[in-house]
Amino acid sequence: MNEELRKKAREILESGAADVVIGYGAASLPGRTTPVFITKPEDVERLIVNEYIHNNLAIYLTSKPHRKFAKKAIVAKPCDIRSAVALIAENQIQREDVYIIGLACDGLKDTDTGELLEKCSYCSKHNPDFCDVAIGKSSVADKPEDAEFEMLQKIEAMTPDQRWEFWTKQFEKCIRCYACRQVCPMCYCDRCVAYKSMPQWMPSGATPKGNLSWHIFRAMHSAGR
Repeated sequence: MNEELRKKAREILESGAADVVIGYGAASLPGRTTPVFITKPEDVERLIVNEYIHNNLAIYLTSKPHRKFAKKAIVAKPCDIRSAVALIAENQIQREDVYIIGLACDGLKDTDTGELLEKCSYCSKHNPDFCDVAIGKSSVADKPEDAEFEMLQKIEAMTPDQRWEFWTKQFEKCIRCYACRQVCPMCYCDRCVAYKSMPQWMPSGATPKGNLSWHIFRAMHSAGR
């Protein structure tokens, strides 16, 4: 897959189909990868594919520093392609301005344990189906789509008091670092509501009230996506 990806990336840059190829490169530590932005055909050797390509690169399709590139090519797993589709549907990017290099994916592994990531255990799509070119073919069978909603079904079966207890415990973990927002492709506002003070929509500290406000606000923004 590495050689196939590099060959295709070189073709894209040489033909002018995209000004940049956004993909994965080796990080400074073993078992980790980092986003890379390839603008020269001779640099495509930096692109890699392995079981540790955790980042959803769709976030760079709308980020300010990368708006200078009129046409972008993005390396995307089937789950990441969903984000690109949502951005197109919300008119944040134009379909003709993004070249999607779809990657077949057998599932990603935890960097520290080497175990399959929990989210990958119920993935319903291992081969890309909305892309300009597909790289590789997964040997893993797709799970039924309702497998993704297992946790949702458990929450819906709870009583209101049980739900409140469940979510309270989840929100207690939050330190308001906003990393969830920073990695989310659908958080594309130039100025986040969390930073607005006139009026101030929510308390800024990592308090029970502030955390509840932040996560409910963000859930409402993300609903349906």
